[in-house]
Amino acid sequence: VGGEEFILLLPDCDLASARRRAEQLRQLVAKQPIHLPDHPPIELTISIGIAMDTRQQRPAEQLLRDADQALYQAKQLGRNRVECYGSPQPQSG
Repeated sequence: VGGEEFILLLPDCDLASARRRAEQLRQLVAKQPIHLPDHPPIELTISIGIAMDTRQQRPAEQLLRDADQALYQAKQLGRNRVECYGSPQPQSG
């Protein structure tokens, strides 16, 4: 989609399965540091936003906006996490 963003489509996948797969991907990335010569290992993390349309009634552009909003929420809540569009944000304090 953009410089550091990509889309993963999971047809016929429910929310629980999508979240589980996203979490597996997040953990795999975190376990694979990049090794460069004469440089300490670079550890990577990813934040993932999930949006679903089980009824296939929303335009693709709306799904992208929803996933982007969930991604922004993941970053706001500390990064290196998976968030789903429409899930409540934890209350602070």
